[in-house]
Amino acid sequence: MIMLQIVPNDSVIADLIASANEMGMASGFTATKKAFDFATTQIKRMWSDAVGPDHKIQLQKHSPFSTTIFSRDPMVNWLENGLAPYDMKTTHPFGQKSRLVKPRKTKGGKSIMSWMQKGKDGVPYQVNAGDAYLIVPMRHRMDKSNKARAGQVGLNQIYSQLAEMQRIGQFERSEVTVPQSRSMKKEPNIFGQQIRRAEYKWGSRLKLPDIPELEDLQGLVSMKGGSYMTFRVISVNSPQGSWMNPGIKERKYLHNILSKNQEKMSMIMDMAIKKDLSIS
Repeated sequence: MIMLQIVPNDSVIADLIASANEMGMASGFTATKKAFDFATTQIKRMWSDAVGPDHKIQLQKHSPFSTTIFSRDPMVNWLENGLAPYDMKTTHPFGQKSRLVKPRKTKGGKSIMSWMQKGKDGVPYQVNAGDAYLIVPMRHRMDKSNKARAGQVGLNQIYSQLAEMQRIGQFERSEVTVPQSRSMKKEPNIFGQQIRRAEYKWGSRLKLPDIPELEDLQGLVSMKGGSYMTFRVISVNSPQGSWMNPGIKERKYLHNILSKNQEKMSMIMDMAIKKDLSIS
């Protein structure tokens, strides 16, 4: 959690408010209280605008002149202070939603607990029953406005072909038949907990030429409701460096907001106190 405790910082203002509280006069500081509320709500608004609508900034008022602005969203903390690069294969397969590789069965019904498997690079690696992995759903914007991928090979043609295939019924939509919250299908995670798993009715999957520029669209499905998804696996057996998170550069949003607005807020508070004390 990242938080900011806001109290009057100027020693004269702080002493004046403390004295007023001791003498039971704080209720009379109408303009000062309004100025303090204005300052705190403005800081909250500017911070919310900076991090975006997907990240919640909260405000808790403790007294007329004491307020905490905070966020429990870890992304807000990372945006403020940064996040170092890390390999997601060392973290993601070991969470609450992790899954375990099941033993393979031979034609005779015998369970195989360990086997060799080739990766995309052709290099074989060992897989063991009980190895941890995580299925990661990835949402895609399949339209020409997705400028970040406009330069990829044949992307616009893929968009058009997929839309036409759906129109004539040659690309069947997938759907969630039972959401995770209501599913009776349970599988263990690495902690031995039985975790509910969503149930699906799978439709068509997009098959594309095996070229790097289109790799992230391979196996794409069209979900009922209009979204496009691919599902990828992060495993303890994933090739080294294949799931590197580049980290997040520190933005220092809150720090910059306070630096740019501290003088202005102090001036507003000073004017309000003078108004309350009838000082011209």
